[in-house]
Amino acid sequence: MNIYKSKYQFINYLKDQALMEVGFFPETEFMLDYQYRDEAEIFLTIISEEKPHQVLFDFRNLMFIVTPETQDWFSPKLGATYANLGYKIKQAMVVSQDFVSQLATEQIINDTDTFQIQYFSDEQKARDWLKAS
Repeated sequence: MNIYKSKYQFINYLKDQALMEVGFFPETEFMLDYQYRDEAEIFLTIISEEKPHQVLFDFRNLMFIVTPETQDWFSPKLGATYANLGYKIKQAMVVSQDFVSQLATEQIINDTDTFQIQYFSDEQKARDWLKAS
């Protein structure tokens, strides 16, 4: 079920699987920093409300380059949001081949320790890993 969609990202939640799917659109290439932060806040709010146990991130269309300042802003917020859930979230990251985008994504995500994470270039392999609890 789609629970959020903008010109930059979509968020689906499959309640029966406790699985959240987050994907980005190519329009992220034209995002401004404050727009990225707004989208991130929406994501954090939805995580807090829906409380998924698994998250599939598809970063292949994320064209926005996350600045170090935004990484520093987002990482503690993400860590706090996940910590407040009281359990460890399993995350699969389907990443872009663009090294800079991938590096920025990894830096944001790896700054927290409240979840299990694995990176993939193939979405089906990511889904299979999530199902293999």
